[in-house]
Amino acid sequence: MQKLFSSVEVDYRKTRKKVYKLFERYRYLIELLPLEVSPRLTQNFSFIPPSTKQTLNGIESIANKR
Repeated sequence: MQKLFSSVEVDYRKTRKKVYKLFERYRYLIELLPLEVSPRLTQNFSFIPPSTKQTLNGIESIANKR
């Protein structure tokens, strides 16, 4: 296995150019995606509780009025 990799030479500049082109293409394709499809990096928080059929308790109703 060692002999296989020792005989292969990698052109640093060509490899770097190809990797940068690949990254540019990736960024371009990410920009084309709609916002809801792209992954979220942060969590969403809301002060309004999700709509449920349950009634709010006293503390939640005060917070909801504000």
